Amino acid sequence: ASGRLELLAGLRKGKVASAYRYVPWPSAGDHTLAWLQKSLVAGDIEQATFLHTGPLRGGPDGGRLDMQFKLKNTTLDYLPGWPALSGLDAVVDISGHALKVRGERGQIMSAQARQLVADIPDLSHAVLSIDADLAIDLADVDKLLSESPLRAHAASVAQRLELSGPAQAHLALSVPLATGNTDVRVDAQLKNALVALPDEDLRFEQVNGALSFDSHSGLDAKALQARLWQQPAAIQLQGDRRGGHWWQQKVQVQTRVNMSALSRWSGVDVQRYARGQAPVTVAVNLPVAAPGLSTLQVSSDLQGTQILLPAPLGKNADTALALRYQTTLGNSMEHKASALLGNDLRIGMVTRAGRMHRALVRYGVPGLAWPAQAGLVAELRVPKLNVGTWQAFLERPISVAQ
Repeated sequence: ASGRLELLAGLRKGKVASAYRYVPWPSAGDHTLAWLQKSLVAGDIEQATFLHTGPLRGGPDGGRLDMQFKLKNTTLDYLPGWPALSGLDAVVDISGHALKVRGERGQIMSAQARQLVADIPDLSHAVLSIDADLAIDLADVDKLLSESPLRAHAASVAQRLELSGPAQAHLALSVPLATGNTDVRVDAQLKNALVALPDEDLRFEQVNGALSFDSHSGLDAKALQARLWQQPAAIQLQGDRRGGHWWQQKVQVQTRVNMSALSRWSGVDVQRYARGQAPVTVAVNLPVAAPGLSTLQVSSDLQGTQILLPAPLGKNADTALALRYQTTLGNSMEHKASALLGNDLRIGMVTRAGRMHRALVRYGVPGLAWPAQAGLVAELRVPKLNVGTWQAFLERPISVAQ
């Protein structure tokens, strides 16, 4: 009868970079050994144990080798281009065809990682999953979008949508080692964070609520609470997925806008034309894999705002009047915009380098259009117009908002 062998061995004070040499090729396979060699790049092996169980004479059943490594201050560079885990204190278990890394603490970018688990359940079909609790700054999410392999499509989102401030988060990452096609998900709870649209000079402060990121569908938040210009604001983020890819990112904000605050933000004396405040919905669409430019849309019923223009454009504060404005954003020589006020006023505008280049104003004339030549064109159809009242209004001095 053939006997069996159980052999227990130990190792103390080794280097993490050499750990892959102790892993048997038959059970691990080429992809796992290559990953261990590239990913375990720095740190110390405080202690290792090896247990071999198998037939004394060998044979097709080569036996089983179980290993455990206790690592200190390790760097786990788990995938090229993605931020490495550093300062990791962990235990690595290789049991038969399964590998598991359990870390008490570590760091990824500026985030402190706790309760980290890296797992390959079947080394012969190696799919790596990483789960960790993170104490992060949301700036790391922007950094992930702009500096990781996600940047090919997502860098434009990071440029136009700025996130910062503290959050508690959970990271879940999955990658087949043979292909490197990575799935990333981050679920975060925001507390007094900052969300900004820097190109529009809009900063939403004291942002609180749940935010998630998925590498295939983008950023998602159902009901973030924030403040804009000292007014409460509700923010929704929705990532659209198409063909398995992050197609576009939608941002929607609902708030009340005071005309004096709008004057300070725009640098235009808005209070010359309107007073009070009104509910406003702002929608921004940011293309990711989708073609085209970003778009901005602003809508309001202007309830609570008095329009100070002479008839027929003036209105009382308690009267509702639908306003809709939309334009393109981003790097382009020209941006086309439109504004609709009620059922009668339509304005088609084209800007160049942030300045008005040409516009067509229509009142009482159906259809929205844009002029071909530079300058301002007006087409009006009104029963009567008090020219003296309008002339007096236009002659009033214009001040620049402070």
